[in-house]
Amino acid sequence: REKDLVKTRLIEAQNAQDWQLAADLNEQFTTMTADIANLKAKNINYYEGYGSLVDGSDAEPSLVPGKMASGMFTDERIYRDALRANLRIAGYRVLKNASPRKIPGNDKGIQIVYGALRKVFADDVASGALTSFTLSLPLQADLTAADIEARILGEFQFTAVYSSAVHKIEIRGTVT
Repeated sequence: REKDLVKTRLIEAQNAQDWQLAADLNEQFTTMTADIANLKAKNINYYEGYGSLVDGSDAEPSLVPGKMASGMFTDERIYRDALRANLRIAGYRVLKNASPRKIPGNDKGIQIVYGALRKVFADDVASGALTSFTLSLPLQADLTAADIEARILGEFQFTAVYSSAVHKIEIRGTVT
């Protein structure tokens, strides 16, 4: 938004033939453009306004480009963290709500945990966050003696395809 204001003032100064002001504003605009290019190169987010909305109100500034320093989009990281939390909550609820206060250490017990974890993924597919997933579970026969002794259920493996998100809309056309 500030960059747009500087550009507008620059054009007004040029039209008024105020060359000193135009030179100062041009330098400011060039510096801002270079700063933004540096931020983009380092995947650093910044806020930028996009003019006014159709109803005439000012648009809220948007976070651009929505990437983290690693290059990962911010929404992907937020989703990954949320998925991890939701899987932990589902596992905790199974343990807490088990009747009679324990999950059997057999394939039936493993299926109970599998059902709770599978529901997390299925809900995310239904909401559009994921396009698909696979979830595999260990069988009782696959558990090590040490895990059985420690009452640890072996690792569940999953693969999930995160739904893409639109970050930019390009409109092209010809007016005649």
